[in-house]
Amino acid sequence: MRHASPIARLTLAATLLCAAGAAAQPRVRVRAESRIELRTERPDAPGSVLLQGVLRDDLGAPLPGREVELQVRSAQGTALRATRRTDRDGAFEVELELAEGDRYQVTAAFAGDAGHERLRVERGLDLARAETHVTVEVPDRGRIDLDRESHEVGVRVRTPLGGGGLPVELLDELDRPLARGTTDADGRALFVVASEALGAPGPGRLKARTPGDRRRADAQTEVPIVRVRAPRLTLEASPLEGTVGDSIAVEGGLEDSHGPLPDRAVGLFLGDAHVETVLTDAEGRFRASLVLGHAHAPAAELAARFESDTSGRPSVESDRLRLSVRAPRTLRWLWSLVPLALTGLLLLLAGTRERRRESLRPAPPQAGVTKAARSRSRPADARLVGQLLGHRDGRPLAGRLELSREGEAIGDSLPIGPDGRFEAQLGPGRWNVRFEAEGHAPHALTIDVPHRGEWAGVRVRLETWRARALALFRDVATDALPGMPFDERTLRELQGDTSVPADVRALGRAVERAFYAADAPDASLVAELERRARAILEGARARREDAR
Repeated sequence: MRHASPIARLTLAATLLCAAGAAAQPRVRVRAESRIELRTERPDAPGSVLLQGVLRDDLGAPLPGREVELQVRSAQGTALRATRRTDRDGAFEVELELAEGDRYQVTAAFAGDAGHERLRVERGLDLARAETHVTVEVPDRGRIDLDRESHEVGVRVRTPLGGGGLPVELLDELDRPLARGTTDADGRALFVVASEALGAPGPGRLKARTPGDRRRADAQTEVPIVRVRAPRLTLEASPLEGTVGDSIAVEGGLEDSHGPLPDRAVGLFLGDAHVETVLTDAEGRFRASLVLGHAHAPAAELAARFESDTSGRPSVESDRLRLSVRAPRTLRWLWSLVPLALTGLLLLLAGTRERRRESLRPAPPQAGVTKAARSRSRPADARLVGQLLGHRDGRPLAGRLELSREGEAIGDSLPIGPDGRFEAQLGPGRWNVRFEAEGHAPHALTIDVPHRGEWAGVRVRLETWRARALALFRDVATDALPGMPFDERTLRELQGDTSVPADVRALGRAVERAFYAADAPDASLVAELERRARAILEGARARREDAR
């Protein structure tokens, strides 16, 4: 939220104020767009029509397991209805028997879900004329650079009678006409569309349609696009050197090829630390005064960053300025005493340090996966990138990455080197992923590809089998003996306490042997400890139920 636009911040503030008096907590729900690619095929049997389609999200990823309602209505008002659930590729189909020579209206509707908007698409079906298919060819897979003067967009029309000589119209998502023409003998039409005509930066659609003619049916199709215009961010500072406590004047500008970008939030950073957020004025300019601190000595890099909130305008960072920062003259001699003071402090701590009793609490951070930030403004990403770490000390782990796509019998196994880093390029679909390392409990998860960046910078922390065994005993002891100060007692002390149930003490002895053994426990031993732990927990719960 640090670099959100002013409108977004005002909207959020108003939402929180309105919700302050309500009993329920405010919730923000964001739904992505969805789209249906609908087409018809005519098998050889007279009157037989095959309706086929694919349900996708706004990034083009298939949406499996969703219901799509289909309706075919004739000119006389009669209707045929069917409901189909999409397969793992987001596809669906239904075969219908229709009267030859009639015109129909085909409708496909998706009711939406928690993460996607509802959608309804229609197209005509004329069995008295030859079937027509239209495709649109856009450059760079739909990424339209508005800084270019124009763009070539191709349209292809196919029918059993050929696609030549048909009028074709190109439109945007608001049905505003962009170009008109006629297909050549091969059914192709090439349009040169000026960037000015395509609209402002952001997501959109390009539609192509033909009315057909007496023998060939009308048809329409559309493809998603993202109109992009890159911003430029400049930064100046004066002076570029100073003393701790001095102020420096900072100014800069944010603009694109169409001019200044007003009312945009720009973050100022010294090194990696954020120090100020400023808004651009009507001319796209910003100004600030920054105070140099001790943390910036003897040198620091100053940078400005604009974090975009739309896919049509990428984020940008300015060139970095290097600042020289001097310590105050009256304090420079004190810096020479810092190493001596630190040494004395360490000796004092070492001399007075007491023996720490072993705690039954696993050290944070917990095992599992930490994902990167998810952003709808990012392009579709099909990579799995990250690092494999130990969950207690954070050190990199060597291991293996097992990958398999749902529905496929054969997967891939990738080695992970000593630095713990991994990267895998995945195809579209749902993937089962498993991370393994010697002496550690594996971790499995499922991811959907493509994604919006959340799987392009993950940290996977694996728990050692020793730590897993210790955590098991803590869970049992905490549940079976509420109120006992286990964080202040060792395993050996608990085993000697006759107030602790015998089965809990026996499990503690087994865990102690596993935790302190020369050879780390393996999966089978920890599984046996888990079985014993479950039995103790179930017995404790049963006794509590009987006591009620």
